[in-house]
Amino acid sequence: MPLDTMGQRVDEIYTIMTDPTFERRLKAFDPRLKLMFDQASKRWVILEWAYDNSGWNIILKCEDSEGKPKPLGDWVFNKLYAYRQNWITMAEGGVDNWLNSLSSQADEYKRKKDEEASSKHIDMILDEINEWRRAARELDGLPKSDVTAGYPKH
Repeated sequence: MPLDTMGQRVDEIYTIMTDPTFERRLKAFDPRLKLMFDQASKRWVILEWAYDNSGWNIILKCEDSEGKPKPLGDWVFNKLYAYRQNWITMAEGGVDNWLNSLSSQADEYKRKKDEEASSKHIDMILDEINEWRRAARELDGLPKSDVTAGYPKH
């Protein structure tokens, strides 16, 4: 009985549900791919037959970035094409260069996310400082805003 990479029996966990048009496009893209519906996670998955004939590997779960099921569409082929290009890049440039590229991409992504978080945090702190200044001036009986104090008049 065929098993997936998780050691689960393919016929028990996955159900073949037909979407003939999509399946034809998938087979034309790569004949080693198979479309199946994962009953456990309630979403479509794309399986690939391993080159070493060890079984089926899940290469794509049809879900959005939040993990919610996503309907089949052209986005699947775009993602599969990106995976293929990534594989070609790795094969041509060598594994070390490919891993260095992935590492630099991950570092760049982390840097951008850190900058976004830092910017939002700075904005929040500046807003709180302005609120405290307004409150302190109001308690002292002074006008709540003053352009020379560094915050706008209201």
